[in-house]
Amino acid sequence: MNKKHVVVAVAVALWAQTACAMIYDNRFFPFIKPPYITVLDRYSYADIDCFITTAHSAWGDNDQELGIPEMFGPYDEHQLATAIAKTGKPNPLIAAFPTDNDILMMELPWKVRGKIQAQGLQFGMRKTIWRHWLSVGFSWLCMRVNSSQTFIPTFNEQAIKSQTTIDQLEELRTQMDREIGITCAHSHQVGMGDLDLYVRAGDIWDYVLKCRRIQAGLSVGALVPTGERRLINEPASVPFGGNGHPGFYFSADADFELKEDFKVGLILRGSKRSPRACLHRMPACKEPALFGAIVGKARVNPGGTIIFAPYAMFENLRDGFGALVQFTLTNHFQDSWHDQRCNKWLVPANTKALEDLSYWRSSYVTLYAFYDFGKMKVKRNFEPVLTVQWDVPVNVCDAQNSAKTQKVAFGFEFNF
Repeated sequence: MNKKHVVVAVAVALWAQTACAMIYDNRFFPFIKPPYITVLDRYSYADIDCFITTAHSAWGDNDQELGIPEMFGPYDEHQLATAIAKTGKPNPLIAAFPTDNDILMMELPWKVRGKIQAQGLQFGMRKTIWRHWLSVGFSWLCMRVNSSQTFIPTFNEQAIKSQTTIDQLEELRTQMDREIGITCAHSHQVGMGDLDLYVRAGDIWDYVLKCRRIQAGLSVGALVPTGERRLINEPASVPFGGNGHPGFYFSADADFELKEDFKVGLILRGSKRSPRACLHRMPACKEPALFGAIVGKARVNPGGTIIFAPYAMFENLRDGFGALVQFTLTNHFQDSWHDQRCNKWLVPANTKALEDLSYWRSSYVTLYAFYDFGKMKVKRNFEPVLTVQWDVPVNVCDAQNSAKTQKVAFGFEFNF
């Protein structure tokens, strides 16, 4: 009994033997990596995956569907015109419709639809440096992203019936975008994601707690901000990682082989990005942050991110073929914004709106199939494991302010 108590205590304290690292704190892309396929007496791994992603909408409050840009606030042409006037420039709406009091007083909302499509390569490795207890690893990715925005007027049809007026408001909207520095409604980005470096420690126990094997450990990692950042003059652009913020994390998981070729596990992770000051676009009124009328220096302190991911794995269902199902819940807490412009008192930025919309939550179901070419070999050499992965967004735990991105990946994993 004492031995079992010690094993339980160590397992709880040292969760993370089979997990591999990846960037989770990004609301646009599900960079989810399931646990490595373990091979007896081989504790080092390397993998490479080709992936494609696509997203056309986002989660809002109470299962509401939003356009991807609308995660940062609804677009109202009247609010943007008021914000431009607040910065000391003439009000574009008054200049275009000087005598039309109805238009000058009413809301002028637009539905903003977005599309994000990406293709990329993600790769990583974990190398054991002392028996199976201590190892180091990394993960990285590169990708190409094409994103765009489409504006659809949703004006009050009883107040604005003329197509000519709608066309004038459309032209005025594009003029206001140019006036605040917005260059286009699409973006093309190519580059690397954030680099993930980690150290992990753990152990393996055979035939304890009615399990054939328990693998457990703990890892600590650093997030190096090598990823592409959002371009403030291209509202369709997206960050490839943490938008230039370095960070760190602690990760923990346990893998329980309940019986031969059947495992269940749980991955837990908490990460935090460091504060950073740089040039940002900020709203002066209630305009969305992507189209903020203020451009200036601000210090952003990102909120923490926690990940909860249980899974079940079925190995060797037939001659080396196996499957895994994983649920991943990611919760990012509210960021803190501080306007650092020298003249911020002249035109105060609406940083509260930025903070309120910085909170987000996503949930995904990962369907993962693999074929181990060395599973049925009498003597295993360097045979790879072929993997196919599909990440599906689901609204299980009130997902909100995150893109509904689907991801498909094909890759190989090597054990040595």
